Amino acid sequence: MSLQQLRSLSDDELVRRHDVLMNPDIGIGFLGPDDYLAELNRRAADRQTTWLVRLTWVIAALTVVLVALELLPWISSAGH
Repeated sequence: MSLQQLRSLSDDELVRRHDVLMNPDIGIGFLGPDDYLAELNRRAADRQTTWLVRLTWVIAALTVVLVALELLPWISSAGH
């Protein structure tokens, strides 16, 4: 199995194949248990990274809004 095929598996299928590899009655093929665990960890890290990037954009947008709200009275009073 190639790395691309490994990454195309669903999480459930990935866990199932890892469990099969951990069975002592079945021989290990080209990919070992560590490869499957590494892929599960990579997917979890990818989900966390995506979430943190979205959170960063939300915080940046809120910062811009709060700065604008803070400066709005100063700007409107400068014209009078």
